[in-house]
Amino acid sequence: PGVMRSSPAGGPSQDASVQEVCRAVGTPVEVRHDYDGKTAGGGPGSRRSNGDDPFNLRNRFCVEQCYVFPQALAEIRSGRKTGHWSWFIFPTAPFVVDGEERGSSMNREYCLRDPPPNDLRGDEAARAYLRFSSDGVDLRANYIAMMTAVAEQLESGKTLEGLVGFLDDPKLRSSLDLFERASGGGFDDEVHALCRRVLAAAGPP
Repeated sequence: PGVMRSSPAGGPSQDASVQEVCRAVGTPVEVRHDYDGKTAGGGPGSRRSNGDDPFNLRNRFCVEQCYVFPQALAEIRSGRKTGHWSWFIFPTAPFVVDGEERGSSMNREYCLRDPPPNDLRGDEAARAYLRFSSDGVDLRANYIAMMTAVAEQLESGKTLEGLVGFLDDPKLRSSLDLFERASGGGFDDEVHALCRRVLAAAGPP
């Protein structure tokens, strides 16, 4: 069957259908907003956030992952990514070259972006990501499950490019770099150790 996707416009009926899908794939519905940030993440094209979700994590990540995460995880566990889901499962900071943002429209839509004046970084947004759940999707739990599967594939002899393709190899490394840095200093030792494990197994670019 094809992948189900949400419509850009939210609403009560959509919210209900999202939660029904999440229940159908066996994830208990839990809504938790326990990050108190100051501004929305994403670029000009990202969907609007609200006060409970200043980095717009629900619409950009939870809703998308609710539909596609089980299939994405199955692809990695089978040894080869084939779908088009990396933007919202391997989130990165803004793509910056020589102090200027150079990311594509998709990078700007899905990047984890800190509030100004640090809006070319993503550490604060990544820490919020690790503390956010909505519509039955726990973003931290999904990141751990995905990166554990990646680590197992690499440790069994797969290359990172062979696992996710040459286009997503640098994207996944960038995501790991972001979350390794953001989770350091005792913020989340489990995520920090896992990111280091995957980066070590991946080897140099």
